[in-house]
Amino acid sequence: MFTRDEIKDLVVALAITILIFSSGMYRQPILSLVTVLSNPKLLLYVITVVTISLVPHEFLHKYVAMKLGYPARYMLSKRLALLSLISILLPFKIIATGYVAVFSWYPIPRRDEGLIAVAGPTINLILALATTTLYVVLGNFLLWFIAWINSLILFFNLLPIPPLDGWRILKWSFKLWITIFLISIALLVVTYVV
Repeated sequence: MFTRDEIKDLVVALAITILIFSSGMYRQPILSLVTVLSNPKLLLYVITVVTISLVPHEFLHKYVAMKLGYPARYMLSKRLALLSLISILLPFKIIATGYVAVFSWYPIPRRDEGLIAVAGPTINLILALATTTLYVVLGNFLLWFIAWINSLILFFNLLPIPPLDGWRILKWSFKLWITIFLISIALLVVTYVV
């Protein structure tokens, strides 16, 4: 489903996102980054969780766009990737390295744009809900980690700021957007409190 060029872009996006989450695990970004990169087990956790959180997110955007009849391609955004890299040093993180470009000769109807936009965050919502619930019951660190990363990706993507998914979902359906956005906030709170 992804072309060779898309895979290259996804690998770069994954590497940057792995660095972002590695720098955000502890209070000091540089210390956090060094700690994760020097701990093979922790680094493997980050690589695995970021991969299972980001790749399906982008895949679903592309899949829904193509199902609706639009050519689509995952693209790395050099500007967003650079901004995301800079955020490694900041207390807040920017998780925006690329996007699925959807092509059409005509304006894309809001419904289609909304369906394409909501497809990606849906997988993060499912993963965050499932792993948060399992973590509360089982208390496993890996489950918490999956919940935390997916909650952050979900929340960030749902911010109603162009060009993020939240903006497109909000333009299509305020009810859907506010429902998912409030759930994302609740999941973030739970992953930080529990």
